[in-house]
Amino acid sequence: MKDLEISSRIIRANDLVKSGKYDPYAILFYREKMKVEEIALRTAKLSGITGLPDWVDIVMPICEYCGRIATTRVTDFDGSIVEYTCDKDVKYTKGCGYKGRMRISNQRYKLFWRLDWPSRQDFLKVSAELAGIDHHTLGSSWTPRLLFIMKYSIRRPQLDIDLDLSSSMGKSTLNPRHWTWRPELLSFVPLH
Repeated sequence: MKDLEISSRIIRANDLVKSGKYDPYAILFYREKMKVEEIALRTAKLSGITGLPDWVDIVMPICEYCGRIATTRVTDFDGSIVEYTCDKDVKYTKGCGYKGRMRISNQRYKLFWRLDWPSRQDFLKVSAELAGIDHHTLGSSWTPRLLFIMKYSIRRPQLDIDLDLSSSMGKSTLNPRHWTWRPELLSFVPLH
């Protein structure tokens, strides 16, 4: 980044949660839960998945008793308080059985990743998104992000840049669609 004269700073996801940046999005997505699930199911079908796994929830609370997040399940949400049970068996660990309540404003949760991404792009005012071409294919993580952006008027990055990344060679290559870019944009494409 120094060679490109681009300043950067590391922003930790847990600091964003603790700052309350995700709270309005968590409330919005729960208020619109049926529509969110419809979008998620539509994009899952595009990926060849026939349904959503039972572990998918909009908010994933951190259990107050054992500290796990993968084993909690939301049982009720009124727009402010989340009720949850820590009872899921996710193969590598099991819930402790605790039943708890937490305020969204306490920020002891994570947003489901397919909702985290468009939310974060919105509140950070992301202007460009670089990702491997696998993220930009139909049914990939890019598809629901785009649908959530369109549905909820969330800010879309001005540039979505897909890179052809070869996992076998570990190199980035330019594909023909990059040939139409302005030369200054090509400086951001990592070539090895």
